[in-house]
Amino acid sequence: MDGRQNIGMKQNRSYGWIVRVAVIIVALGGVAAVAAIGLSRGINGDGGGGAGKTVDQYQVQITSFDLIIPASGELESKEKIEIRNKVEGRTTIKWVIDEGTTVKEGDLLVELVSEDLENRIRDEEMRVRERQSRYTAAVTALDLQKSQNESALQKADTQRTLAQLELDKWLSGDDVTKEKELDLAIEKAERNQRRYEEDYQESIRLEEQGFISTSQLTDDYIRMIEANAELDKANRAKDIYHTYTRIKEETSRKTDLQQATDELARVIKQNEAQLIAKQDAVSSEQDQLTQMQERLKGWVEQLDACTVYAPSDGLVVYGTTGNSHRPWRMEDPLMIGREVYSNQLLITLPDIVRMKAAVKVHESQANQVKPGMPARVKVDAMPDLSLMGHVTSVGVMAQQSFGSQVREYSVDIEIDPDNTWDLKPSMRCKADILLGHVDDVKAIPLTGVFADRGRHYVWKRVSRGRFERVNVQTGRASETMIEIQDGLENKDVVLLREPLPGEVVGSDGDQADADGGPDMGEGGQPQWPQGGGQGGGELQKTQQPAQTPPGGGQGGGGMPGMRRRGGGGQGQQGGSGGPSVGSGGGGTMPGQHSGGGTKPDGAEGGKTPESDGSSESTTPPAGEQEPEQSSPPAKKTNDEG
Repeated sequence: MDGRQNIGMKQNRSYGWIVRVAVIIVALGGVAAVAAIGLSRGINGDGGGGAGKTVDQYQVQITSFDLIIPASGELESKEKIEIRNKVEGRTTIKWVIDEGTTVKEGDLLVELVSEDLENRIRDEEMRVRERQSRYTAAVTALDLQKSQNESALQKADTQRTLAQLELDKWLSGDDVTKEKELDLAIEKAERNQRRYEEDYQESIRLEEQGFISTSQLTDDYIRMIEANAELDKANRAKDIYHTYTRIKEETSRKTDLQQATDELARVIKQNEAQLIAKQDAVSSEQDQLTQMQERLKGWVEQLDACTVYAPSDGLVVYGTTGNSHRPWRMEDPLMIGREVYSNQLLITLPDIVRMKAAVKVHESQANQVKPGMPARVKVDAMPDLSLMGHVTSVGVMAQQSFGSQVREYSVDIEIDPDNTWDLKPSMRCKADILLGHVDDVKAIPLTGVFADRGRHYVWKRVSRGRFERVNVQTGRASETMIEIQDGLENKDVVLLREPLPGEVVGSDGDQADADGGPDMGEGGQPQWPQGGGQGGGELQKTQQPAQTPPGGGQGGGGMPGMRRRGGGGQGQQGGSGGPSVGSGGGGTMPGQHSGGGTKPDGAEGGKTPESDGSSESTTPPAGEQEPEQSSPPAKKTNDEG
């Protein structure tokens, strides 16, 4: 390979690494990383390709950076009014306002077909009037029953009162008077009987003396007999009164009183029963009337709901638009003639003055986000606009998007209202939630820190194109920068990628090109020199993909993506496997050859100072045309011995 070819390959290799680092930066999406790489362009390239400048190194410096958690989502109105269809069942849109219209309070938004409701209202009004008449009649009947009850009760009570008075009158008046009359009659009869008997005895004495005649004596005798009869009659009248008449009169009056009392009780119960019946009739009619009136009121409200007005100022957003990000619930937009169901969201009126960002945060970072934390929001449609806000709420449960395994928490960020930007709901946005700020610390990009078995390390530049692994103690980190607490000093230069085999201090790749690394082939992959095998030995991990050079053989113990040092092995032309290395007891790194191998710079084959002479190269000298057919196997040396 002549000098021009070597220079061309160097330039191609440098360009390839630049492309690969740029791809890594784009994948990371880190703005600070891009800035860091930009700074590294100013570092003199003493380990890179022939361009003299590197894009994969960074000089440690004292810097400050924010600790942020990135999030993405969309804008929403902090306060919005949802207008739903209040008409029961399904109905049809008669007219609807255009979406995106800014409306004022009281503006017409939607009009639904209402002919069926109007017919129902007319029929229900007729039934209500009929029921109202029946209710009025029931109330009148109740009033009449109350009046009748009062009359019946008053009459029964009067009869009882009269019966009681009649009994009291007889006991206190008639009976006592009758007793006195009977006693007086007996007393009078006794007095007459004694007087007539005395007259008769006197008449007998006088008749014997001849003073009176016998007829006079007979008259006196008759009067005496009549007086005795009168006395006997008076006594008999008293006995009859006490034995019969008095008991009869008393029983009759007491019976009349009892009957009047019973009649009063019957009237009271009858009044109660009749009153309850009338009251129940009124209640039944009233309940049915109330039900009909409520039903009529509902129909009227349904009719009113067919005409929807804006309850406040706002921007018209169709309810179907809110499902645009949920493909399984895609709906046709609102339009004239479309059917809508009960409680369907018709229109949303968001308050576009007070907005919030509804974003998602990965579940691994959600526990760091707290309400009140400041945040910076950028709207995709307005890339130059940066809005400040603060976290207002964090979801209590992680959510998983449809078709995704990523679980995220919902976070609401209220945007400060002191802006006049034309923000609208559903605008895509990104947010940086500020956890804190790191001031004046040593820091490097995250791409320059690697981990191995729980330890962090970097590749520190020690000379032109040579790097050594240095363990570091890291501190706080952002999405792009990480604090270095120990292991590096200010102005140290680190590699922002895994080094090539020839760039590591202590390797056997001293013959590698000064910019560190093999020539770049197609696709930006390292292209190793032809010839040589790989020996077994201690594993040394690398992130570079295993490449099979043309004519490269695979030594014992070789693994893709791994390289070994030490041990013996042999190479073979036309073989396949890991990176091409020389054979022999020492075991060389990529880019270094033993025996009669060809050097990368095109020099003729021969023993290198590192070779032990036990291996013979099968690679033709530089400038010779290699045949198209596969080369014969390399001569066995150590293994045959």
